[in-house]
Amino acid sequence: MTFRVGQKVVCVHPCNDLASDKIYTITSLGLLGKPRNEPAVGVDQSNFGPRPAFYSWRFRALVERKTDISIFTAMLTSQGVDA
Repeated sequence: MTFRVGQKVVCVHPCNDLASDKIYTITSLGLLGKPRNEPAVGVDQSNFGPRPAFYSWRFRALVERKTDISIFTAMLTSQGVDA
């Protein structure tokens, strides 16, 4: 998966510094580990000074869905119910 700086991600493989299911914002991209040099990301963590990098496989992209309840309020209004 390709990530980008500023993207919101969810931690799916926690470690000591990452909480499971917590949402983070990617602050940097790079490579981590030798000799494989796997893709890594830096994430925004307010409780850390220098920001450590983590393997990108620890995260998945956050799927943001815009919620729109107008269809439901329209159904209520058409049935004579005050929304």
